[in-house]
Amino acid sequence: MLPLAEATQSCEQSGFACDSFRGIQDDVMQASTAAEPCGDDASTVSASSGWSKTRSSWIAKLRANSSPPSKYTKRVQQVDHAVFHWINRWSSGLEGSMRFFSESLQEWWVRLILLVCLGAMIAAGKDTRKGAVCALLAWPIADLLTNILKKTIPLPRPCNDPALDELILRIGRSDSAGTASAHSANMLAVAICMLIALRWGGIPWLILAILVSFSRIYNGVHYPYQVVLGWICGAFAAVLICTLYDYFGKRRAAKREINEPKSGN
Repeated sequence: MLPLAEATQSCEQSGFACDSFRGIQDDVMQASTAAEPCGDDASTVSASSGWSKTRSSWIAKLRANSSPPSKYTKRVQQVDHAVFHWINRWSSGLEGSMRFFSESLQEWWVRLILLVCLGAMIAAGKDTRKGAVCALLAWPIADLLTNILKKTIPLPRPCNDPALDELILRIGRSDSAGTASAHSANMLAVAICMLIALRWGGIPWLILAILVSFSRIYNGVHYPYQVVLGWICGAFAAVLICTLYDYFGKRRAAKREINEPKSGN
């Protein structure tokens, strides 16, 4: 653990969020012995609890890369934190369903159902085939884009952010960067592919993508801006793949017309 005087001095020199940092100094002694919050037990945890290696590493990263924030940046952060707290504090009665939307893709039977649905769509017809094929291609691209953002601009998740005053952590803590939500990116990529291919038929997929995205905020593992960045990645991947799908589809159709003998000859 860093000595408080040294940490405060370093904080001031680097332009780190000093007010938030000073606000946790009185709780450091308690935090040093506090247990890490468990994902299975929803509990309110302050930003100072669990002064772990994870939090210390994020403080070091932020301190090394930070510069004095502008008034606009502070205002955006305040709005983002306010929206986060509003969603994060929604009724505990939603916990079961939000946990499902947030973690269901880790279950083998959910993946199987999803693959069966996409396979049926590929076999069903031209429009459904386009939606399913584009979704299968856009999903990994959206995921890749979020990973690139996390590597190049590593920003902390709410559960690892020392600038956050408190949160309700409902699922397991993650040590990875939270710059852009991969869950949000992947599901919106699928939803947009379905909307482009099926129009109104893609609405259920869009609703599912929104529920997954909000569940990441509700469960305390992503900020709203990280969900929005995920949406941008997902939308870009979906539009790119659908555009390429149409382009190569037209080229194939044109080649068939050239190669097919004209009627009457």
